[in-house]
Amino acid sequence: MSEELLRIIIGDIASNTNYGVVMKKWREMFGLKQGLISNEMRIKQSVISDYENERCKNPGIKFVRDYSISIMKLAKQNNYKEYKNALKRLKINPEKKIMESFAFKKNYSNKDFLKILKATQLIMPAEDVNVKSCAFFIDNASKLLTNRPTYNLLKNMKNEGGALFVFLNVKSGNIPVMLINALSGNKKNDFPAILLFQSEKLKLSWIAKKLAKSKNISIIWSKKSKEELLSIIEKL
Repeated sequence: MSEELLRIIIGDIASNTNYGVVMKKWREMFGLKQGLISNEMRIKQSVISDYENERCKNPGIKFVRDYSISIMKLAKQNNYKEYKNALKRLKINPEKKIMESFAFKKNYSNKDFLKILKATQLIMPAEDVNVKSCAFFIDNASKLLTNRPTYNLLKNMKNEGGALFVFLNVKSGNIPVMLINALSGNKKNDFPAILLFQSEKLKLSWIAKKLAKSKNISIIWSKKSKEELLSIIEKL
C-alpha cells in the first residue's frame, strides 16, 4: 500500500469543505461500490451514503483515515490496474523500504553486540541491557520522520522496547535520539535498549548524550558498512 497516496487521499478529504464530494470522487476513481467499502469498514452502507451526500457533519479524522485505508486496500485487491494508474497520474514512485526488521534466535546483551559487531561504546547504560528480538535498519531518520505517517511509525516502533535500532550515516545523533524520544512512551521499557550508529565520522551531540542517558539507552558506534552489519545481524 502506497503511504504517499494514502496521505494524499486523507489530506484531500480532510482539507475540503465539500468532503462528501471528495470521498465519492476517490471511491469512484477506483470503481468501488459503497457496499464494498462499508463491508470492509464493518459499518452500514447508509453511513457511507450519508457522509458522501453530506447529510452528516464532517466525519472525524479516524473515520477519514479508515475510509481512505479501505479504499486503497480494496482498490489494490479488486482494481489493481486503476490503482497503478492512480500512482502513475500522481507521479508516485514505488516506495523504497527505509526500515527493516529482523528476528533474533535468542536474546543478546549490550556486551554481546559490542563484541559481535566490534563496535565502540559511546553512551554506557546504567546496567547491561537485554535485546529481545528485533533490529531496525533506518537509512534516513529525517526522511522517516517526515515521509512516514506518524501512526505507522508508532505502530512499528513504539512497542519495540528492548530492541536494537540501527541508524545509518549518522553525523551527530540528534535526529535519531529525538525521534526515539518523541515516539516512545514514558515507561522505561518503551524505549529501545540499544542505538547503533553507523558512520565513518561521528560527533555525538550533547543533546543526544543527555536524552540517551536520561532514558538509559545505550549508544554504540560502528564504522562497518550497512552490508557488513546486515550480513552479521541476519545470522543472529
